Amino acid sequence: MSEYSDNLFKALFDLEQVREVLRETAPQHDFDEVQRAEVEENLLSAEKSIKKILSRI
Repeated sequence: MSEYSDNLFKALFDLEQVREVLRETAPQHDFDEVQRAEVEENLLSAEKSIKKILSRI
């Protein structure tokens, strides 16, 4: 694999780690349900974008 695709796979892994940390620490954040949904939506959108790029490599 190219360094480019390696970096994209690392980014996918990092996004999942961020998502997991947010899930585990959610009670400590002052996010309301709408804000939590927006964060999750943004993470999913980033993940989909990276997967789309990877599918074209």
